[in-house]
Amino acid sequence: MENIWTIQSKKVLDIVQKEGIYYPNIRFLQGNYQGAYKIVLDSFNIINNCKYDGLIYGFAKYGEKRFFNSIDELYQYFLGNPSITDAFDFWSDQYVILQLQYEKKFNLVPIDFNDFIQIMPPIGDRNAYQIIVSRIRNGIYKGGYTLPSFTQVHTPYIKKENIIGVFENFNKKKSDETGVLHTYTK
Repeated sequence: MENIWTIQSKKVLDIVQKEGIYYPNIRFLQGNYQGAYKIVLDSFNIINNCKYDGLIYGFAKYGEKRFFNSIDELYQYFLGNPSITDAFDFWSDQYVILQLQYEKKFNLVPIDFNDFIQIMPPIGDRNAYQIIVSRIRNGIYKGGYTLPSFTQVHTPYIKKENIIGVFENFNKKKSDETGVLHTYTK
């Protein structure tokens, strides 16, 4: 079974603990990536024959062996790729890293993170946009079309039984300053 890794607000974890399941919803999404997110969500729903209102973003490696096998491997990836981790705004003690596994198999609609950025407005390269969107809509992953980074994968919910590990969030600022891995303490 693959390990799906995601960084989620502690509020999401609380919802899962109280209600047994968390469903993301696109209507709560803010930012300039709404259009790109909608393309991925609509494609996920068509490919997987479902009707979800949102998706969980997960991390996977770039390349053939796509899934991180341990939290240490994921932490080391974050530490070794500061230019990639600069793109995120969730490096705080208000977030946790979840290790998830799913019994149900989904087409995770994998997309390279830099390709996802490429389909966000403003659209610079129309040809790249068309190729990337075509791959997403068909659920085809051929590696990054643009500069490769990591692969983001998508799941439609988090149930209690999907969570097999909860880990401290990566402390990006302290790690970047020292060159040594740091996490937030509980």
